[in-house]
Amino acid sequence: GINNPRVRLVMHYSAPGNIDQYYQQCGRAGRDGAPAECVLLWSDRELFVTEARFNFLSHSAGKTRAEFLGLARFANAVGCRRAALVR
Repeated sequence: GINNPRVRLVMHYSAPGNIDQYYQQCGRAGRDGAPAECVLLWSDRELFVTEARFNFLSHSAGKTRAEFLGLARFANAVGCRRAALVR
């Protein structure tokens, strides 16, 4: 993990594996209370790749389709993702 309280930017170039993983990673920004940003770059085309990966891994990891759909809704949400995480 990153043990630096002065992280100002966390950038994801693809969808996270799950919402908990994203929450942990974006939580590394702004630990010292100063403004910080977390950016998630995501495209709908990625949905197919992520879904295929999810389907492959879900059998051994015990993941549900609802978890995948929740991740897709979160990634496609408009507005502040922190607010969506808190909800």
